[in-house]
Amino acid sequence: MDFDFKNILGQFQKIQEEMEKIKSELSRKSVTAETGGGMVAVTIDGNQQILKISISDELIETKDRQMIEDLVRGAVNKAFVESQRMMKEEMSRFTSFLPNIPGLNLNI
Repeated sequence: MDFDFKNILGQFQKIQEEMEKIKSELSRKSVTAETGGGMVAVTIDGNQQILKISISDELIETKDRQMIEDLVRGAVNKAFVESQRMMKEEMSRFTSFLPNIPGLNLNI
């Protein structure tokens, strides 16, 4: 079997460029998840970075630490799930770009 290494290196360079493009796009996209009927909202970008946590004045005034902690944890977890879903959708676009290379398994 004769491989064209120059062609393979060119393909890998294209793959790397596409990955960087997707990472950049993901950093500009975000999702927001809420709990407690909107009393807590968490915004996360496509690179899994928390951008903002909002807690309503009404919730803070309750001074119920356990409830606040539970609602924040729930909103963070929901936001991460949504962010991972968004990332997976973007990455599926990337894997459709890849050539079919035998033995290369990209389960994202």
